[in-house]
Amino acid sequence: MPDIALFLVASALLTVAPGPDIVYVLTRGVSQGRRAGLAAALGFATGCLFHTALAALGVAALIRSSDLAFNAVR
Repeated sequence: MPDIALFLVASALLTVAPGPDIVYVLTRGVSQGRRAGLAAALGFATGCLFHTALAALGVAALIRSSDLAFNAVR
């Protein structure tokens, strides 16, 4: 039972902690203004949507299984 409690506490802390993308957006917003922060957030959101769409279509599995495709993307 103590393992489950430790897992829940660690999960909650990781959920609350900001990731590098949030830190980047905040830094851009504070140093360069609201417009730059929104542009950074839009860029991250677009990348996330694109990656999710490719994963849903199975492209990630194809790239992982093909050395040629992996080297082309890399």
